[in-house]
Amino acid sequence: MDYIAAGHFGLYERIAEGKERRKPVSKLAVQIYPRIEQVTQIALAFDEKYNPENNEHGLDHFPEDLSALCEELVTRIELEDQLIQLLLEAKS
Repeated sequence: MDYIAAGHFGLYERIAEGKERRKPVSKLAVQIYPRIEQVTQIALAFDEKYNPENNEHGLDHFPEDLSALCEELVTRIELEDQLIQLLLEAKS
């Protein structure tokens, strides 16, 4: 879960604070951030629901929930890939 939250608190923090000077990076981040934030919340909810310390939930829906989480993570990775590509282009 640390990786899932890392982007949210790293690059996006710089953008939110207006510290990102590369305009194309900042513009793309603003466009994709809401969806990335949504995926972050979904992943955190999954983690909380299936945390071994949380005995309230069984595993009846685990396969479906895991599949849905994986689909969301694919979306997040695709969005982050766009941002990484733009960052790499900005370096060259």
